[in-house]
Amino acid sequence: MRWFALLSQLKGESLLELSKDDYHYLSRVKRLQQGGALSIVFNESEQWDVDVIGFSPEGLLFNCTQKVKVDLRDKWQFHVAQSLPKQDKFSDVIDMCTQVNVKSFTPVHTSRCIVNYTDKQAEKKMQRWEKVSHSASLQSQRVQASYIRPILGFSDFINQDFSDYVLKLVAWEEESSVSLKEGVEAVEGLSGSIFIFIGPEGGLSASEVTLLKEKGFISVSLGVSIL
Repeated sequence: MRWFALLSQLKGESLLELSKDDYHYLSRVKRLQQGGALSIVFNESEQWDVDVIGFSPEGLLFNCTQKVKVDLRDKWQFHVAQSLPKQDKFSDVIDMCTQVNVKSFTPVHTSRCIVNYTDKQAEKKMQRWEKVSHSASLQSQRVQASYIRPILGFSDFINQDFSDYVLKLVAWEEESSVSLKEGVEAVEGLSGSIFIFIGPEGGLSASEVTLLKEKGFISVSLGVSIL
């Protein structure tokens, strides 16, 4: 099993400091026990192969048997803006996309969103979404959980600076001339950050897509089916 950690969690040569959730996951869910084998990756650059000694109140006790250099950095970093869907579907989006290594999520309230959270509801949703991201990152052995940004109105979202992204895409059901494959061909051979905007159940309005295009987003089709 591979576990990802930060060097700041390392206390001496034989103790890895763990959060309450990580302690529970390793000791109760994965049932690591004395004599078990574990690979700990620090900062995506160094892997320690260890024999587990056990758990203390501070974290995981181990004996390191081997240290090797690794490079687990991704060529591409994907970021998703998702219009708020109905019910708890955003949790499903976070769960699945975290497992395929999406780096961050931005929930956006667009004109055709049905839900409209109060500040208190939004705070509870954020806590829920962060837990979902953390759980999905553990399940998929991600280096870290995806970052969940605060909910934004569309006007606040569109006024951001998107210059750091090498490619910006918006999936739109009314797009007929540019496919997803054609949209990504512009960055073939490059690397960097990609931003993808997905609308709500009722889709994005034409005016919203126009504003996104003015910010450099490419409107792409995902095919004839409404997904």
